[in-house]
Amino acid sequence: MTFAREVEFYFSNFQTKMRSTFTNQNTIRIHENCIVKFVIYCYENFDNNALTFKTLNIEHINNYFEWIEKKYNEKQDKEHPGKIKKMSCRTKQSHLLALKIFFKYITQNNKKSIKIDTLLDDYKIKLKRNRKLKFFMETNERNAILDHVENKLTKKHEYKYNKNFRNSLFAKLVFQIGIRIETALKLKISDFQESNNEYYIVRITKNEEQDEKILVPKTLIRNDLEYIVNFNNGDAYVFNAGKDPQRPLALQSAYNIFKKIRLSL
Repeated sequence: MTFAREVEFYFSNFQTKMRSTFTNQNTIRIHENCIVKFVIYCYENFDNNALTFKTLNIEHINNYFEWIEKKYNEKQDKEHPGKIKKMSCRTKQSHLLALKIFFKYITQNNKKSIKIDTLLDDYKIKLKRNRKLKFFMETNERNAILDHVENKLTKKHEYKYNKNFRNSLFAKLVFQIGIRIETALKLKISDFQESNNEYYIVRITKNEEQDEKILVPKTLIRNDLEYIVNFNNGDAYVFNAGKDPQRPLALQSAYNIFKKIRLSL
């Protein structure tokens, strides 16, 4: 069986698993659409025995995202000649998250000792000027920030409002999940919904008429989120200054939080 056919085989089983696990049809649709593109990419490039799951590496993933963007640009050029709109980082992040979940499923449901669930753990992407992809920031720096907010910030549950829980959650959503700072500031308590034992469904507002939903691992943010929820209602902004939960934290204040964290490393 070629690599492409093997990927399609696991995807077929993964679809069944998703439909029995996720209740949100939009989440299922987004993940299916993303992984279908990965299957097509594999058929176009690896419908032979030249690649296996054991030899799959980051370079193949880089090429996959370049391929996605090329297809997107071709579609844009066909529908809107001369007015190509670049693929957003948020769209790429949706593809990346879908692949992470798919690779985890493959690792847990195969008899060939395939272990690719950690391949994308440190993968961050950003568009270069020449339209090639690169890591968003150095892995060591990102890990240092995440380690700091998780293990070194003082978090006391007995305090009515401990900003360190807020700052920790903010850093994780931005540096680990890849949500834009401006987008994260718009999140409300009600935007975080239960999905299953492993993930929260987070609703992100793209514009007045369109929302996007992503999955965020509970193990990553549960402690911080539950603390914030205890002191706010559903209409409150997750990242607020504390005095008025109905107003989001100012953008400059958000930058100051990250500046303070980086200076403390």
